[in-house]
Amino acid sequence: MDIEQRFADLEVRLAFSEDTIEQLSAVIGRQDAEIRQLKRLLEKFSDQVSGLTQQIAPEITDSPPPHY
Repeated sequence: MDIEQRFADLEVRLAFSEDTIEQLSAVIGRQDAEIRQLKRLLEKFSDQVSGLTQQIAPEITDSPPPHY
């Protein structure tokens, strides 16, 4: 294999690598946005559960029983 062919092969590999990196970057960006949204939803639901727990049984705590 001559030097020109090797150089052409490297250029092709570089082009594919750059495309793959761009695709992965886009996926990471979408996943980051989805994770942020899911964290906000989880926090909202957690607040709602805490509020409902206080309304339903405000005297119940998560402490261990007295014999511990």
